[in-house]
Amino acid sequence: MVGLEETLTLDEVLSRYVSEARVSLEKAFKALLSELKSLTLHPQAVYALTSGGKRLRPVLALLAGEAVGGSRQTLIPLAVSIELIHTATLIHDDIIDGDEQRRGKPALHVQWRDKALLAGDLLFVKAVNLASTFYSCDVLKAIAEASMEACHGEFLDVTMRLENSSEGEVIAKVKMKSASLFKAASWCGAIVGGGTPSEVEALKLYGENLGIAYQLADDLKEAE
Repeated sequence: MVGLEETLTLDEVLSRYVSEARVSLEKAFKALLSELKSLTLHPQAVYALTSGGKRLRPVLALLAGEAVGGSRQTLIPLAVSIELIHTATLIHDDIIDGDEQRRGKPALHVQWRDKALLAGDLLFVKAVNLASTFYSCDVLKAIAEASMEACHGEFLDVTMRLENSSEGEVIAKVKMKSASLFKAASWCGAIVGGGTPSEVEALKLYGENLGIAYQLADDLKEAE
């Protein structure tokens, strides 16, 4: 709790929020991995989910949901689901691109070859299972829409030649491949948090635009 005598900047407030949210999320991931312990692919799931990462998408889900009055306890399963899907897409993306490193460590497929593909499938299915246990059809439809967009975006990433693509085509690819899960995070967070239709729509659009901006900034940084 911030005392009356303490004045914080917006960046400081957000930094504190993100730090606290990540603590809540790591507890939830620890519980999830314990639940998956009996599965054959448990080592691969542990490796994928504990290899670092900013947890931006699940934090966004919490932030959007709490912004419209939702409780963190209610939102945590959603946030975990979003991160599971994101992690699954990274596993599959590394396989498709043949990337051997992920977050400074050997990619999952380098460590376990074909089992990596199955681990990605497992995380995606677990995400859907988790969301379906706690939430309404509206949330599941939003997750499904975002997942389909991510698949289409991955296809465009494989087939498009950047030098022959227009600015609009590049933005469209980024919107589907990368921004779709940002959109799902804020969209579903607003639904679970009990937002009004206008709040849900505004946060959905915010998440999508944030995702586009984040990916473009990341691409430009890599190009430097």
